[in-house]
Amino acid sequence: MTINTQLTNEEKIAIDELRKRVGNELNSELCDDTNMFYRFLKARDFHIDQAEDMLRKHIQWRKDNSVDTILQDYVEHEALSKYFPGNLIGFDKENCPVKYFAFGNLDAK
Repeated sequence: MTINTQLTNEEKIAIDELRKRVGNELNSELCDDTNMFYRFLKARDFHIDQAEDMLRKHIQWRKDNSVDTILQDYVEHEALSKYFPGNLIGFDKENCPVKYFAFGNLDAK
């Protein structure tokens, strides 16, 4: 869902102000996400200071939990690969992962 065409001028100004305040702490993908800024502003009734505080806490949570690098840094736990046989075999036309699960080899004990 895109909200860009439905925004009032006041909402656009608030989004731009919030983006200016925290944009240097976000990666480019999130910084370009107008919907994200709108959601944080709407959650705080368009009080920019409160939305900024909420967004900064969200950014810190993302950093603390390595959300932005989880796909690059993920290491599969040994027990998972041993007891749950599944292999990534590629991606479909929409770039969704395709996995093969050999449930016949599953050790369910």
